[in-house]
Amino acid sequence: MRPRWLSAGLLLILVGLGVVSGYAIRVAPAIFDVEVPSGTEHSFEFAVQNDETEPVSIEIELCDWYRNVQGNNRFCDAADGVDRSATSWLSVTPRQFDLDPDARENVRVEMVVPDRAPDGEPLNGTYWTAAMIAASPQTDDDEDGTQIVVKRRFGLKVLASIRGTGTRRGQVSNLRRHGLNPLWLTVEFHNRGTLNLREVSGRVEIRNAQGETIERIEVEAFPVLPGAVRRLRVTSAQPEGERLSPGRYVALAIVDFGGENPVGAQAVFDVPDLDLQPLGEAETAPQDLNDDGFYEDVDGDGEFTLDDPALLGFTVDGSSVQQNWPAFDFNNDGQADFNDVITLRERLNSDA
Repeated sequence: MRPRWLSAGLLLILVGLGVVSGYAIRVAPAIFDVEVPSGTEHSFEFAVQNDETEPVSIEIELCDWYRNVQGNNRFCDAADGVDRSATSWLSVTPRQFDLDPDARENVRVEMVVPDRAPDGEPLNGTYWTAAMIAASPQTDDDEDGTQIVVKRRFGLKVLASIRGTGTRRGQVSNLRRHGLNPLWLTVEFHNRGTLNLREVSGRVEIRNAQGETIERIEVEAFPVLPGAVRRLRVTSAQPEGERLSPGRYVALAIVDFGGENPVGAQAVFDVPDLDLQPLGEAETAPQDLNDDGFYEDVDGDGEFTLDDPALLGFTVDGSSVQQNWPAFDFNNDGQADFNDVITLRERLNSDA
């Protein structure tokens, strides 16, 4: 297993008021991902090192963790319980210690893998937990007045897959087209198996009505825990203003999760042909003043002023705007609504 150094700053807890200068703590490795038989015992070590010029106090607790749909880690209370928790399997020694500058402490982890799950069923697939290392500056208990304590917490992840068990099953559970300028989509992948998927990768292909692939967007590899869903934002490499031509398109998502075959899904979407007419009491149709694909000159007078977001606000629900929504989708979320009025006003303020 190759150690990976984990930098400070995953979580920052402030107790009291004020600011305290930072300090550097290193934890290595940052993850243990092991395969073990059920009913066995194992031990391993990780190191905590103080790279700062001041001594620190270290406290370690074991708790659950998971990744949310965006892939962000959630530890301890924020995890709110994990069905495949291995927290009860582990113990660590020592749990508390002090570290002088440049000092290093090895922490021993004992893992006792049970024969069966709490419900009596055989263990199957991957189970996981985390060791949370909290570091804080040493304080003087005799010092008068309010003391400020800054704690930094680091999550060391532990994943244990039961040897000879587990299934790999994946599904693209949702594929949705959003904005068009630039084109972006969301892909949801569901790990329906019982094994941790360390590297899931894939691509999204955009095809025209003739079946020709006009763009291929690679998806960077990502991990997914058993039972978890990961939502990915996939964005076209085309810059603003180079919108797809009017017509029908197919977005095809293909995901390789390490199973026998990749999985996929497709979504059909239309790019409307703009037919812009004067809005409200304006005499001229909206105009795109800078060729970025957005028609910020809503009243068509040749200038971008406060009158433009005001007019859009009065007419945004009308058919002339809704049938030409890509022209007025200033926040690029796939629809024209009052949020675009707000975005247009913000653009005006930023240009001022």
